[in-house]
Amino acid sequence: MKLSNILILLGLLCLLLTGCGGTDSPAEKPEETTAPEQEMLILVGGADAYTIIRDEDFGKLGTAATVELHKLLNNAVGVDTDWVQKGADPIFGSFEILLGPTNRPESAETLGVNDYRIAVEGKKLVINGGSETAVANAVYYLKKNEVFTRTDGGQITIPADYAYHFDGGDTREEYIENPDLFLCSWVLEFDVPEWMTDYEEKKAAMADPDGRLLSSIHRGDFQNYPENSIEGIISAIRMGADSVELDIYRSRDGVLVLMHDATLDRTTDFAQKAGKNGLPTSNQICDWSFAELRQLRLRMNNKQPTDYVIPTFEEALRVCCGRTTIRLDRFGEWNWDGEIYPLVRKYGAYDTCIINYHFKLDEQLAIVAQIQKDSGGVTPPVYYRIYSDEAKSWAAQLKSIERQGLSPMLRWQDFNAETAEDDITAVSAQLKAAVQGKYRIYVDGHKMNGGAETPEYWTYLHQNGVNFVLTDDGMAIQKFIAENFEPTPYS
Repeated sequence: MKLSNILILLGLLCLLLTGCGGTDSPAEKPEETTAPEQEMLILVGGADAYTIIRDEDFGKLGTAATVELHKLLNNAVGVDTDWVQKGADPIFGSFEILLGPTNRPESAETLGVNDYRIAVEGKKLVINGGSETAVANAVYYLKKNEVFTRTDGGQITIPADYAYHFDGGDTREEYIENPDLFLCSWVLEFDVPEWMTDYEEKKAAMADPDGRLLSSIHRGDFQNYPENSIEGIISAIRMGADSVELDIYRSRDGVLVLMHDATLDRTTDFAQKAGKNGLPTSNQICDWSFAELRQLRLRMNNKQPTDYVIPTFEEALRVCCGRTTIRLDRFGEWNWDGEIYPLVRKYGAYDTCIINYHFKLDEQLAIVAQIQKDSGGVTPPVYYRIYSDEAKSWAAQLKSIERQGLSPMLRWQDFNAETAEDDITAVSAQLKAAVQGKYRIYVDGHKMNGGAETPEYWTYLHQNGVNFVLTDDGMAIQKFIAENFEPTPYS
């Protein structure tokens, strides 16, 4: 090859090397892109004036949901009903917030009683539910999860493609299996702190003799649901109850059911159904089979009828297991070894049932030993009864259980809720010293027993060492605990 050709090739090679990797060549910058802004529906502070359109037939709970939604929107939107004069055609606005099953096509969908839906459709926000309770829970969801965005300029917006559907439990079996699928009617009244429904915190608190106030809700939440109902038990759990007190009777065919009275008159629609369609005429639970009892419907304490049925103890145990504890009453109506414990073992609910003060000490010790053996070491909560009589010194009573290594909670047997201050004052310093720092004290301090059930009453009890209280007003005591106590630490 000629020298001139070689020089030309070397020159071309140098140019190629310089162009492909020379350090002086500037690197190419990627083209900058920005994510498109999410389109928002402006409910407050925009060019369009929105109005809440609520179901004309709303009752108390639906009205409360309307008020709460209006507050969430800074009371800056209009409020109207979907009422239309008979024979007239409805006039639909373009900028509406539809609350409940209104006569607008956007909210015409039929939903289950524990279902709700929140969705933006065009220029409308639809908040619908299968019941007023569901609608109230939808509004609570908007509030709790801060779905609305508030801008510095005073606007309140929601994403234009927002959609959320809560598929609740529309059958008893669904919400017995998962109580979170049952929607509580009081949701707008009490925002329960998360720690209050933590079962591990409850166990830690029970083990702390000088800890926070603990609640035992009498017959479940019978302020909002029938007493001794699955729904009332779930409601108490959702409020954060540390325990529920339940009553058991046995059906004619041996099924354990929840009922305070031996008769059916007070708490069911017995009077309307007895003797009809082959049902018994007797008002005694023991004269009805379980299948017959299931045909009755529970009533509220004010006699208002409901659609709720008489539950079994097994259903209650399933609901409470891992969520709260149970104190069983009506001791003579059931058998621990043959009826209760097989169910405890079936569901692994070893620390769910409080081993009650109805048992003698040797019986309690035997039950605890059996549970520890079967569960691999779980120790259930225990109540041991004590008396304030000076002749029956608390210290003397407790020696026997201390020798056995048992650390129960103490049920003050002769405590009188009506004379609580006198009873506490009458207990000597010597007797108090026997329990302080060692045991929790439980009392029947509920209204039915003469208890005041006020913040002042609960404060007085707690300050004087009484820190586990039976209550008829679950909502009130749970609010009191939320406002005055911190969660118990645990590892």
